[in-house]
This record gives sequence, structure tokens and C-alpha cells, in this order.
Amino acid sequence: MDSESHQKLKRVWSLRTLAWLTIGAVLAGYLIVIPSVNAFLEQFREQQMIIPATDLDVYELFRIRTAKFLVFAVFTYYGACVASFINVVAKSVPSGASVTTRSSACPACGKPIRRIDNLPLISYLNLEGRCRNCLSTIPIRYFLTEVIGATIFGSLFLFELVTGATNVPEFKRYFYAGILWIILYTKWPVIGIYLYHATLFSCLLMLSLMDLDRLRCPKWLSGFLLCIFAGLSVAIPTLQPVQFYVHLRTDFSNVLPPSTFPAVTCIAGGLIGWLFTSSIRLICNQRQLDTASCSTFPLAGTLVGITLGWQATVTILLLTTVVIAITSAFKKLMAKRFVFHETIIFSIVAFLHHPLWKWFDSFW
Repeated sequence: MDSESHQKLKRVWSLRTLAWLTIGAVLAGYLIVIPSVNAFLEQFREQQMIIPATDLDVYELFRIRTAKFLVFAVFTYYGACVASFINVVAKSVPSGASVTTRSSACPACGKPIRRIDNLPLISYLNLEGRCRNCLSTIPIRYFLTEVIGATIFGSLFLFELVTGATNVPEFKRYFYAGILWIILYTKWPVIGIYLYHATLFSCLLMLSLMDLDRLRCPKWLSGFLLCIFAGLSVAIPTLQPVQFYVHLRTDFSNVLPPSTFPAVTCIAGGLIGWLFTSSIRLICNQRQLDTASCSTFPLAGTLVGITLGWQATVTILLLTTVVIAITSAFKKLMAKRFVFHETIIFSIVAFLHHPLWKWFDSFW
């Protein structure tokens, strides 16, 4: 095979081509193949004497599945857009640069990026990871961050939003769930807690990026995040379903007035999160582990404590400690030096804990 043919084959099976083929296969499978197979198999199943009015043909199933997929795609792509902005904030804010007045530009040639080339995920795949002007490589970090943001919003959509927040302990249960009954017949408590938690994990992503670059989160931004999450947690009771007195309701109700429970829950969660993360950070420094020097770990722990409560925070931190211990033992066993970031480990553990939150809470 000559070099020209090899280059042509390489272009055909480029990153962009593979990505669009994958997207097309998923869409075809979900919208066409699965409904068609179900309709074909229905011919061989035992038929009911009375056919319910809710039975749908292939065309109607296709329309419904298309509508559901579009709603899911909107929420997921919005997460990619949020992550794209977070990438800019994590890089610019610690250095004092503006994130609102300056336009996006290529870091190599400095030329402004056109709007059509600034679409999260799509533009990176369309340009095959290169600048349109100078053809320099665009760091894959931007694409991966957008993928993570889409994963956050998309996965929360599937296991929290359309299920009626069944993963959240002590949350109000709805008889009906799904896109129709939760989103179109809007259940605002579920929408609110979904956006609240999606914002939390987006902030953890931002702090993880700062930790990765060994940048400090500015004090004004830390204070702003703490005030926003604490204010929402206290002002909107449905955002704080697990309160600190949940298993001791009678005892504490005789000591504290009910109006103080949200504030006490918020303070207790944030304080415990900060104390535990600061202690883990101190132990890592004393044992001279190769951790990030400008860690945002305590701030991340405080935000999780305010948002999810002290019970979930303690569980996440215990699991984080186990992961850090395993990572440290692996480093010693392999005799390799590498920097691991507590904030990144903590954020991953918190995200994996979230679908199982109700199950973990049953142990408290």
C-alpha cells in the first residue's frame, strides 16, 4: 500500500468519522432497530383478548422515542456547554483574567475562534482536534472536560431526574415517573434537586481542574460558591431532604425550633466536610505523599457537606480515604513517583456514590 492510499485510509477512519458512526449507530439502534424488533416479536407473543388503548404501533413508538431522545440530548448537551465554560473559568479565574469580556482565541496563533468552531464536542470532532487557522493541535483536555460535563448532566438525567429522584433518601416519592410525568408535567422539586446536584458536580469538576493545574481557587470565588449553595439549601427545603436530625427528630425538636433545622443541617454538613478533608490533607502532608500543593480539597468537601449532608459526606470521605490508601500503596509497590490529586479522587467517588446514595444512607 503506497503512502497516498495509506493517508486516504487514515482520513476515512479518522476520529471524526468514528465518532459520527458511533452516534449514528446509537441513534439507529434506539429509534429504529429496537422498536422494529419489539414489533416483530409481538407477532409471536400471546395476544390479549382485549387490546389496551395504550398499545402503540412502530410509527408511534418511533415518535415517542425520538421525543424522549431529543429531551435527553438537550439536557446532556447543556452539560457539555457548562463544562466548556468551566474549562475557561478554571484556567482564567485563578490568574485574574476575565471570563466574560474576552473572546475565545487559539492559544497557539492567537486568532479568534469563530462561533461555528466553538461548539462543545461538535467543533472538536469536526476540526479533528486542530485549529482551523494554524492547524495546531487543540489539547484533548477541552474535549474530555466537555465529555465529562455531558456525562454529569446526562447520567443525572437518567438515574435522578426521570426517576423522580429515587436515588435521593427521604425525598418525596411520585406515583408516576419518566420524561412525560416529571419534565412535561413539570415536577419542580425534582427539577430543582437535579439542577442543584448537577451544579454541585460541575463545581467539583472545576475544582478538580484547578487542582490538576495546581492553581488556588480565589477567596472571592470560594465565598461565592459557599454562599450560593448554603443559601439555596436553607431557602428551599426540598433541596435538603436528608437533615442532620433525621433519625433523632423527636430529641432535637425539643431542643431546637424547627425553623433552625435547615441552617443547622447546612452548617453541620459543611463543617464536617471541611474538618474531614482538612484532616486527610494534613495526614497526606505528614506522610509526604505526592499530592497537589495547591489543593482545593477542603472547599470541595465543604460544598458536598452543605449539599448532600454530613451522612453522605462522611461515607464519601471514608471511601475516598480507602482509594487514597490503595493509591499510596500502589506507588510504593511499583516504586513510581506520580502526583495524585485528592480533589479529583474525591469528586469521582462522590459522583459514583450518588446513584447509590439511598442505599448508603440506609446504614446510618
